[in-house]
Amino acid sequence: MRYEAVIFDLDGTLLNTLQDIATSANVALATCGKKPLSLETYRYLVGEGAQKLMSEALGEDKGNEALANKLLSAFKEDYAKRWDETSRPYEGIEELLEKLDKKGIKLGVLSNKPNDFVGHCVARFFPNIPFKYVAGEQPAFSRKPDPAGAFAALKALKTDP
Repeated sequence: MRYEAVIFDLDGTLLNTLQDIATSANVALATCGKKPLSLETYRYLVGEGAQKLMSEALGEDKGNEALANKLLSAFKEDYAKRWDETSRPYEGIEELLEKLDKKGIKLGVLSNKPNDFVGHCVARFFPNIPFKYVAGEQPAFSRKPDPAGAFAALKALKTDP
């Protein structure tokens, strides 16, 4: 079987963003008088978006929506300043992407991060990789793991599932 396209997630797949996310989350927690969480704890909290991350980081105050919203705002403000301080492509990822491209395999990125930010991240970290499709969260599709975004990516790449 020959693959025609590969669609990658961004965080935790192409990029190791955990430290920057954890640092910004801990800055947000500090603004509310909460203790910081360990990097290892964040490893299990990330993956479902910033809103869910900050809600989960509240621990015993998890149901406090006003506090969660305050945390989310503080997180976004800090992360906007530091999103690329330590974030980097995983070792070997750029070489893998180059090899796939040389084999004629179309490359795409589909993330739950905001759409414009995904494009910015890809341009910042992969300026020489010719991605044919780059998209983040969009109003027309539910967030991953809903497959609608992946099907839209495949359609844009003119590739059957």
